[in-house]
This record gives sequence, structure tokens and C-alpha cells, in this order.
Amino acid sequence: MAKAKPDAINYGSGGKGTSVHLAGELFSSLTNAPMIHIPYKGSAPAVTDLIGGQIQLIFDTAPSALPHIKGGKVNPLAVSGPKRLAELPNTPTFAEAGVPAFDAPAWYGLLAPAGTSAAIVKYLNGEVEQILKEPATQQKLIQMGAIPVGGPSETFGKFIQTETDRWAAVVKKAGVTAE
Repeated sequence: MAKAKPDAINYGSGGKGTSVHLAGELFSSLTNAPMIHIPYKGSAPAVTDLIGGQIQLIFDTAPSALPHIKGGKVNPLAVSGPKRLAELPNTPTFAEAGVPAFDAPAWYGLLAPAGTSAAIVKYLNGEVEQILKEPATQQKLIQMGAIPVGGPSETFGKFIQTETDRWAAVVKKAGVTAE
């Protein structure tokens, strides 16, 4: 539809430069489907306008969108990542929907200030690993649309650098600037 009517599709985000804004820019770039970005002051107002029909779509995180999906207020079109979400088993991945190069998963991590001793980082990482292995924790995160991962802090640091480089390229290609 966006290809047939260039710039007729509006997509909302929680603000300029947010991860969901950049997800929209990545999608537009990969599909050659021009869309107009409408930045909001947070995800909630964007979802409200999606429900009200003022915008046609939104790239949002599963924990934010799931209540509206389950409430029948919005329809999920696709999920990012290598497999379908347990909470949305009938919603295809972007790869299944025909956009295999699209990957924009939301992720969360625990960070400590620079200069924190390696012993403290190792201790905190071990505690978080234990919490993430608890069945109740895993169940709650999955119900929210999250996928508990965990792992060594060094691996997370490399992941953050890879993500930073990847999204910097999207920002540059889309011409996104700070306000």
C-alpha cells in the first residue's frame, strides 16, 4: 500500500530518534515503501492515535502493544526476531511476512557505571542470571512479550556495540537528526 501511494501512510512512534522510529525507517528502507513518520511524546499517545485511526501503523514493543492487541484495539501485523512470540502465535515474523532482512527487536539490559569493579559486575551478572532462570520470572516476561536471554556481561557489551553500529547506519541513511 505504501508503495502504491507514496507518503500516504503515516506511522507513529514514541518520538524522533527512538528505537521504534528507527524501526520504521529501517522497514521503509528495506521495502522501498515511503512512509511519513509522526513523532509523539511517548508511545501511549501514538497508540491512542492508532486506535483512533489518525495514523495507519506503529512500530512498538510487545510489552507496550500486547494489552491493546489482547483487548482487540489493534491488530498485530508482524513481530521482529527469529521466531513468533509465544503470546502471539498467529502473528508471523517479519521474515515470514516477506521482509527477511528486518530485525528490530527491543531489548533491555542492566548497566553499571563505568569504572565499576569487575568483581561487582560479575556478582551482579550472576544474580541477574539466577533471577532470569526462575520459572516465575521467565513466565512473567514471556507473558509480557519479552524473551529472557541473559549471558555474560562481555557478550552484552559486544551486543551493545554491534547494535550501536547497526543503528548508526540506519540513522545516517534516513538522515535522522537530533532536535
